[in-house]
Amino acid sequence: MSERRFDPMTGEPIDQPTENVNPSNQPVNQQVGNINQVNQPVNQQAGNVNQANQPQWQNQQSFNGAPQNFGAQQGQAQQGFPGAQQNQAQGQFGQQFQQQQGSFAQQGNFQQQGGFGQPQFGNGAQPFGGNNVPPQGNDKKKLFIIGGIVAAFVILLIVFNVVIVMNRGKKDDNAAIAASEEATVPTPVFSQEDDESTDEATTEATEAVEEKEEEKEEEKEEQASVPHAEADPNAISSFSAYGKTYSLPVRVQELIDDGWQFNKDSDSKILLGSGDYEIVYLLTPDEKPQQIDVHVTNFSIDAKELGEGYITEITFYNFIVDKTNMDLSFHGGDLKLNESTKEDVVAIFGDADRDYDGSTSYSITYEVANDTDLMTRVETTYNFEKENDKLSRVSLTNQEKPSDMGEEQVSGDEPEYLSKYKAPSSLGDDLLSGNISISGKVYNVPVPLKVLMEDGWSFGGDETDTVGADSGYAVTLAKGDERLYVTAYNFTTSACYMKYTIVTSITYYPSSYHKLEIELPGGIKGTSTKDDLEALLSSKGITNYEYDKSYGRYTIPLDQNDRNRIDIHVSDDGKMESIEVRNIGWILE
Repeated sequence: MSERRFDPMTGEPIDQPTENVNPSNQPVNQQVGNINQVNQPVNQQAGNVNQANQPQWQNQQSFNGAPQNFGAQQGQAQQGFPGAQQNQAQGQFGQQFQQQQGSFAQQGNFQQQGGFGQPQFGNGAQPFGGNNVPPQGNDKKKLFIIGGIVAAFVILLIVFNVVIVMNRGKKDDNAAIAASEEATVPTPVFSQEDDESTDEATTEATEAVEEKEEEKEEEKEEQASVPHAEADPNAISSFSAYGKTYSLPVRVQELIDDGWQFNKDSDSKILLGSGDYEIVYLLTPDEKPQQIDVHVTNFSIDAKELGEGYITEITFYNFIVDKTNMDLSFHGGDLKLNESTKEDVVAIFGDADRDYDGSTSYSITYEVANDTDLMTRVETTYNFEKENDKLSRVSLTNQEKPSDMGEEQVSGDEPEYLSKYKAPSSLGDDLLSGNISISGKVYNVPVPLKVLMEDGWSFGGDETDTVGADSGYAVTLAKGDERLYVTAYNFTTSACYMKYTIVTSITYYPSSYHKLEIELPGGIKGTSTKDDLEALLSSKGITNYEYDKSYGRYTIPLDQNDRNRIDIHVSDDGKMESIEVRNIGWILE
């Protein structure tokens, strides 16, 4: 893992060689991409806007608020997410890292044993003939006559064979010449069938690419043409404008289809993490469009572009209505800006749940109970001017999960960026390294949760529980009677299992009841004192820390990013109360 260090005295970066992150041996995980691919207006919210899909674990708190604005760097090399630099070298951000497999190792050709041994017929065999006795007497004369006849016959046979051989020789010569001439004709490298096959393969590949593009376009069109939920004009979260009724939450695309526009086209491409929202302006479909500010939320467990999100909050002002032709009304036309009074609203909805009385205006708010969680707001506020007691502003909010969202699947694959983690070989003496020793085992924060789990730490939920894109949890880890308190986060653009999150902070509370040993580089432990800490800071020349006397808290920055730090609380008598190492480190490189 590469580290970027800064001089603690001056704050200037210290040049250090970048360590190779073992590129050739990175495991090839079947993870979607990404990474985004990617990045992220992560709104610094405590509390997930949508927790309907998130596990509710005991001793665990869900939160959104990645250390980087999710989507803020769209169009800026997409470097907000882990692995961005790796992916820039390999293609578009969000694609998987590719392992250079090369060819499979060749084990050598199969051994050729040579030709099988041919049996040698006749080796050591006796010659033909029963005996070897030579002919004698009259037998010789008979043999001579017979031999002459045989010789004459043989001569005739030889002459006849010579004629045949000569004729055959001429034919062989002609065949050889023909073969030679044929051999001199160049043989084409590819036959016509090969060419046709190649052309066909190329055509098939092109058609496959085009088919994929068509599928993507069809998917976009399908998303855009999703039938809009029937809006109840009398619902507390409904409004009517330009002859149509909408009920929050409503797809932002529905208003776009009806002629509304994004004030900036680029707003539709802002990437939102799971449960995140962004405030943007929509322009009314008028000859002279007016700006309406809306909150657009991503209810998906995966990261989505803002254009795929839902409007969960919208505010209307009387002066905007005066400049447009929207003919705005609420509750089926019963309530209108500049016309309705508080009595009109109360007559429909009854007594308000909350009210506010200001110097020039007053408001009443109606809340609707929901089954999601306490963090999910469903409410409408009506504001009236004291000058004329007329309705001047209406703000609608509905953060409940839309009913038209289908069930989403979670990939069980491990995010690729976790493979970048490298465990330190030793604790070292660099307090700002992010290293921490837990019961003798050294880790570097951030550390994949699975690494701690492999060492025996566990949490209270199922390891396959879902963590949305750019979401995290405060988790209590247990090993026997020992406890650690960590923040586990999903930095990818796709939902993942809890076991595939990464721990960005580790907090330890010293106690005489537990035997857990925690140590930081330089020797700071749970048994250390305030004097020990200040002596170490002095010996290391670290002076840019902060000491909050009222809380007894030391804040020691690890670098120029204030999110990366060590927080140590000490009691009035100088004893350690808590030690926390918080580091995003290489994740955002």
